[in-house]
Amino acid sequence: MISRTAKLKGVTVCGSIEDALQRAQLLSKTIFISGGRSIDALGIPLATGMLLSTIKGHHEGDVDFPHFDANDWMIAQEADRGEYILRDYRRRPRTRSGQ
Repeated sequence: MISRTAKLKGVTVCGSIEDALQRAQLLSKTIFISGGRSIDALGIPLATGMLLSTIKGHHEGDVDFPHFDANDWMIAQEADRGEYILRDYRRRPRTRSGQ
């Protein structure tokens, strides 16, 4: 868990995303990031994949998923689940020129 103030029994609390990723890599497991918006925004540049659900319709709210460059991603799978669409994004391979 990433928090600057939380103290939870039985939970490893890290003060930054870098610290959390470093500790998680020691476990040799797949790492998942599930924000808040600010944590999601920090995770997007580091991610190799994203599972995003888009709720159908227009809904009021004050928080949404952070912007990401769709050109960097391809949709590996997409499933219409009735009330929402679930998309499995995979990062496109980078070209040799870095583009």
